[in-house]
Amino acid sequence: MIQCEYCPRGFIDTANGLAEKTFHELLHEPEVVNK
Repeated sequence: MIQCEYCPRGFIDTANGLAEKTFHELLHEPEVVNK
């Protein structure tokens, strides 16, 4: 499993899961623009 950096959600450790995680983390971005 790959953990989202911003919340407890996990994603399967495949190319698809990684793409899903990347997109999911983009949804968190407005909160972390200053990083």
